[in-house]
Parts: sequence; C-alpha cells; structure tokens
Amino acid sequence: MTRAPIVGLVAALTGTTPALADYPFCLCRKQADAIVCRAGFSDGETAEGAALEVVADDGTTLSRMRFGADSTLSFKPPTGGYYVLFDAGPGLSLEIDPRDIR
Repeated sequence: MTRAPIVGLVAALTGTTPALADYPFCLCRKQADAIVCRAGFSDGETAEGAALEVVADDGTTLSRMRFGADSTLSFKPPTGGYYVLFDAGPGLSLEIDPRDIR
C-alpha cells in the first residue's frame, strides 16, 4: 500500500490527517577555502531545488543558492559573522552556525 491511501484511510477513520515525519538535514564542512553542504530528507528524498542562504548576523542575505541534482553545493565563506539557512519550505528549515562547520 502506498503512502497516499494510508493517509486517506487514517484521515477517514480518525477525522484527522497525520503529519508525515520527513525531517530535513543539511551537513556542511570546510573543504580547502570553501564550505560544501549536502542536504536531503530523512525519507531519502533529495534536496534538489531547495534553497540555501548565507545570512549575515544583521539579517542581510549575502547569497542565495539552490541545491542541484546531487543535493550538494559549495560557497566561499564570507568575512564577518554569518549563518547558513537551509530552507526547503514551511516547517522544513534549519539554521547552521558556522562554529558547527568543521
């Protein structure tokens, strides 16, 4: 049985729609003079097309990129304070502190 009929059956029996637990992940690491990030979802889905932003501490977006078919991308780290935001849609975003990037 596929997910859609199960969701429909649960909704019909309980009167509610269950939340599907597909958690995003984004792993970033230093590689030479760049930061390389790989993202995806706990159910095995890729992050193709999802956005990654590099944001200055004051909230200014320094760069916005989209993950390609291999769910990876790289960028040169900015000078000054920043964080990385993986945004795959409502409720599916993560902030990565540069101190966690090794």
